[in-house]
Amino acid sequence: SSGINAEWPLRPGRHEDTALYQTNCSDPERVGLRCEINGYMSTVSKYIICEDDISACDDNLDSSCFETTTCKIHKHLMCNGKVDCTGKVDETHQICISMTNQKCRRRVDLINDELPIPLSWLQDGVKDCENGIDETSYWPTCGQGPTLRMVPSNDTKCENVYLCRTGYPGYIELDKLCDGLDTCGNENKVCSVSSRSYTIATSVFTTNKGLVKRLSYCMKGMKSLEQLKGSCVAKQFIYPDEDIFGVTETSLILPNLKHSCDHMYGEQYLYTSCTGRCSDSSCPLRTIPRYEVCPSQFPDRVGTIVNNKYLMFLTRSYGSLYTNRYFVCEDNTTCVDYSKVCDLVYD
Repeated sequence: SSGINAEWPLRPGRHEDTALYQTNCSDPERVGLRCEINGYMSTVSKYIICEDDISACDDNLDSSCFETTTCKIHKHLMCNGKVDCTGKVDETHQICISMTNQKCRRRVDLINDELPIPLSWLQDGVKDCENGIDETSYWPTCGQGPTLRMVPSNDTKCENVYLCRTGYPGYIELDKLCDGLDTCGNENKVCSVSSRSYTIATSVFTTNKGLVKRLSYCMKGMKSLEQLKGSCVAKQFIYPDEDIFGVTETSLILPNLKHSCDHMYGEQYLYTSCTGRCSDSSCPLRTIPRYEVCPSQFPDRVGTIVNNKYLMFLTRSYGSLYTNRYFVCEDNTTCVDYSKVCDLVYD
């Protein structure tokens, strides 16, 4: 009731009807929540929200709280851009990772703003938005069966997910796998094993005496793989792309589209980036393998003229074939094969 014991928060034990004394407030400054109480719409004072063993709302929303050893706040104050708990745990909790694009005013909203809400609140049987939109069938979904899930918007692309053996929600979006949160119950264990594995692919499938290199992309989901259908092309590669007498060019077979190269190493990375097919990285080749570089290596090198301007060295492979597939290190004294470029080993 308005004005009764209003100067400070009441504690359990002060009065057996504490909850009722803090409802139907006439002072709007005291209102923290609107909800049904005994079947009638009323207001609840912000001073009893998240108080121990006190609940006035029929749906118990006033006692739906987030609690750590040092902090206790209502769940509607989580993921709102305002840090309330030590260590920012209220803003970095797992539910804050996946949020709706659409905003609404939360029923317990002391800052009175429209905010996105966690996807885990959608259609969970609890009305979190004042307009109740979170409990409607409005929200788009991806997947089916155990992977049926809400997504932020209709523009969200449905991708494959990592299925959990146990635990809720039973899957992990691939971009959230190994993020430090143990969503699956054993995710961190699986990821710790993976993170200790340094075996990577540095060479690509090679045929025709080493002159044909067949490249591929590591892409998520069958939908992405469909984009590659009929898109592979053949391209001749030589560095530098100039008139080099006597050299045998390398023939590349690769998809004709750009993609992230974050997962690529060695030959795969070098050929993909140096043919302009990396969307997020550039070709690592900077220094031309002129005849005078790396003098202590390749004693059987052969010199050849480039554009009638300077000499480059070549090495012989498979009889009469000559190639120059070497990366020149910054000191100009060490050259390494393309398979050793960006392979996580310092040469």
